[in-house]
Amino acid sequence: MNANNKILLSLVLASTLVNAQSIHIDSVGANIGLASMPITQVDKRGSLILSRAPEEQYFNTELYTLVGGVFDDTSYKPSINAIANFNKDFNNYTLLVGVNKYFEYEKYDFYLGLLAGAGMQSWKYNPLNHTQVENKSSDSLVGAIQAGAEYDIGNKLHVGVNTKYYIHSYTATLAPTNTTSTDINHDYSYSLSLGVRYSF
Repeated sequence: MNANNKILLSLVLASTLVNAQSIHIDSVGANIGLASMPITQVDKRGSLILSRAPEEQYFNTELYTLVGGVFDDTSYKPSINAIANFNKDFNNYTLLVGVNKYFEYEKYDFYLGLLAGAGMQSWKYNPLNHTQVENKSSDSLVGAIQAGAEYDIGNKLHVGVNTKYYIHSYTATLAPTNTTSTDINHDYSYSLSLGVRYSF
């Protein structure tokens, strides 16, 4: 590597460190609500195949942080979202990162966001007949869009509502007996929750 390349590389690394110093935690928040996950199920009983599409309801919980200092336009805020969902049949865990665009109007904030990451779903019971399932899980890439509205209480505290639409592919074959098996596929889900956010 010649001297000019070394100087250029040093300048790039230095500028990266300078920019990194401006990155900070803008705020932290939590949401809790309900969600729904339509399920495509194929119940196989010998030669008889029954295709059903019930809808599972579950509790939706989320912790997230907004990151400041990444964009010159402060209305764009990256986020890191950790989500845990559960009901009697399954547990679901998702980690997402994304970018949100905020719109301010007096004491209200509105936002839209695009998120992507990965998730894991584990089944405790077969949703079709509620027989117990052991050690059955599925991983999936997850994409999501979200929208929300907040009301500012003072300068740092915000309360609001959030909705998300997820795209994923959790698949499994649950086999409660030797003669019955169920192929399950969760393609998408959506949630509605209430939350609070604290700005630093």
